[in-house]
Amino acid sequence: MKKRYLLPLLVMSPAVFAAQNANVEYDVAAVEVDSPNGVEVMAVGDEVELPVKSNSGIYAGLEYGIGAVDQDIHTNFAGDNVNLKPGGRTDIGGAFIGYRFENNFGVEFGYNQYKAKDSHGENMGVTKHDFGNGAGAVDATHERGWDANTKAHQYIIKPVYFMPLTDSLTLKTGLGLTMTQYHYTSGSADEYEAVANDDIEQTVSRVGGEHRTENAVGGIASVGLNYNVYKGLDLGVTAQYQIDHVANASELLFSATYQF
Repeated sequence: MKKRYLLPLLVMSPAVFAAQNANVEYDVAAVEVDSPNGVEVMAVGDEVELPVKSNSGIYAGLEYGIGAVDQDIHTNFAGDNVNLKPGGRTDIGGAFIGYRFENNFGVEFGYNQYKAKDSHGENMGVTKHDFGNGAGAVDATHERGWDANTKAHQYIIKPVYFMPLTDSLTLKTGLGLTMTQYHYTSGSADEYEAVANDDIEQTVSRVGGEHRTENAVGGIASVGLNYNVYKGLDLGVTAQYQIDHVANASELLFSATYQF
């Protein structure tokens, strides 16, 4: 008489295709194997629940990239027929910290900053100028410049969603609010350089320009890809758009994220 052993076969249940952070259930079926001793043994189990490592938890990261800024703050130097409006391409840097829940939703707090510039200059030719060194008025080249700068400090709160595409690649989207503080300065100055000795220079500020600070609440939307390179370390790229009543910025950011 032949002996048969019934060995458990683990068959993955549909639960494994659910959220990756849940425990995975396995159904246990039986497989008959012939035994040379002719004794038949039968053992059947129902379900075994095996834990799967959760991706929930705290994470933090740094980001840096480029942006295109368009803002409404500007200065019109009416007497000089010059109008300055900072904007265009700028560098953007920041940091963020967040928490990812087991359902792949999360909430993120971030800080970004950038500086937008605009300037104009004119060569006024050679003129007489007294550098105040006791030599009296001497020939000097005269250049006139106008500058305007906006520095933005931006605070972000953003619900996010993580959509795993593969074991290593994750799509990350977000939609949230910003509070941005804009520091704006503008002014004009004359620069003189002695013709006989270019080491002798002087800058004289001109009347005009302004200094102002303005706060604005706005919205932000982002979509990006994160690639897991080693355990909790991800490298990512994100396209982001921010807008409020002062400015809007289109950004492309590269990031490094570590999940604790």
